[in-house]
Amino acid sequence: MASGEERDEIRTVARAFEYERYLAALLMPRNVREPLVLLAAFSAELRRVPSLVTEPMMGSIRLQWWRDALDAAAGGGDVVRSGNPLADALAVTVRRHDLPWGLLQGMIDAAEYALDPTPFQHTAETRQYLIKREAALFELSGRVAGARPPREVWANAGLAYGAFRCAVAYDAARRHGAQTFLSREVAEPAADETGEGRRWFAERAAEALGPVRAAAKTLGRPARRVLLPLAIIEPFLRRSSSAAERPFGGRPVVGSGIVEPSRLARATRLLLRHWRGGF
Repeated sequence: MASGEERDEIRTVARAFEYERYLAALLMPRNVREPLVLLAAFSAELRRVPSLVTEPMMGSIRLQWWRDALDAAAGGGDVVRSGNPLADALAVTVRRHDLPWGLLQGMIDAAEYALDPTPFQHTAETRQYLIKREAALFELSGRVAGARPPREVWANAGLAYGAFRCAVAYDAARRHGAQTFLSREVAEPAADETGEGRRWFAERAAEALGPVRAAAKTLGRPARRVLLPLAIIEPFLRRSSSAAERPFGGRPVVGSGIVEPSRLARATRLLLRHWRGGF
């Protein structure tokens, strides 16, 4: 079991790189908060790998370590200790909640894409990335919380949340020559000076969010709580849309950039939606 100091470090990583999921975990019943924070921290560790390395190969080595650690923990008998507090706590959580190892491994595979700045060729690759990266985490969190809606709910939630995050990060990624996750089938990311990439991701977020909203009334409270991170998408994409591009309708702010919401604004939005019983 992780010590108090180690748990604090795990929470710090989750809060820094998976803020909405971290907040959503804290709003869950006490008995599932810690495992949900662990899942958020695992995702955060994968997300920050590109910022910790100067060469893609070093990032691949870090990700391979996670694959090996999960493989070792997946065996029968006692959990094999890796010496990494997060990995060890995660292994216990995965067994306790009978979480599919394949979803965790898929998240690692998806994280590998961020190490290679080469644009995807087809939009199907972007979709696959978002499903493996974001939908998997929604489904894993749902299983911990006791939520088992149809899998297309998790898929659409992952597409919506992932596309929103890609839209927010798009300009910075393109500026630094990093992976934007936009395919050449849509546009050439290196030459995109018109905001086409941002708009494309915003439109995908809107399209995927619609079916999740439509299914909301049929979802139980645990599922709605797990989906709480989706609450930040609609207002900020609406505010960031120009008059010519309104993926969510409403009165837009002039300008085509995606405005990254502040932490205070994100926390306020999540709290309000939580009090109202949904996302």
